[in-house]
Amino acid sequence: ERVQELYNLDLSQHKAWERVRDVFVVGCLTGQRVSDYKRINKDMIVKLSDGNEYIKLKQEKTGKTVFIPLDYRVADILNKYDGTLPKLFDQKINDYIKNVGEMLGWIETVRFEEQRGSEEHTVEHRFCDMIKTHTARRSFATNMYRVGASLGSIMAITGHSSEEQLRIYLKLTDEEKAIAARKEMFLR
Repeated sequence: ERVQELYNLDLSQHKAWERVRDVFVVGCLTGQRVSDYKRINKDMIVKLSDGNEYIKLKQEKTGKTVFIPLDYRVADILNKYDGTLPKLFDQKINDYIKNVGEMLGWIETVRFEEQRGSEEHTVEHRFCDMIKTHTARRSFATNMYRVGASLGSIMAITGHSSEEQLRIYLKLTDEEKAIAARKEMFLR
């Protein structure tokens, strides 16, 4: 819901924030690293044998080619910028996307455990202050998992090389982890 809320937000009075939001939404809907989602363009769109459009992307870090189903919102954003996303510095994305999150009212306090040396500390931050470029990739993986996509299907898009590596990305509640564990126990 938050990705849709972000996509729908009228930022016409804040053009810099609008460009950042658009690039970030592309990241949330493609599951790529920021270095890859920032360079997605219309020339990467291909039609596969199933008749649907995909983004064919060779990942910079791994050299792996992935095919990402083309979401209508990504297509709309690409069309908005004549097929090429605005060029943005990662730090500007990190700075402005927090402002956009605050504008949306995403200010609830998030608590989590953080390891500092051998000690664990409870840390609290506003949700909007925790959003950054890498959040898009994590959000994609978590959202896909929550709607029932297999880890293999998610990996085919994100390019992760192992399920163990992908699981680190999933931001699930303890309840969601317990339910997933139960399903896995009874599938074996």
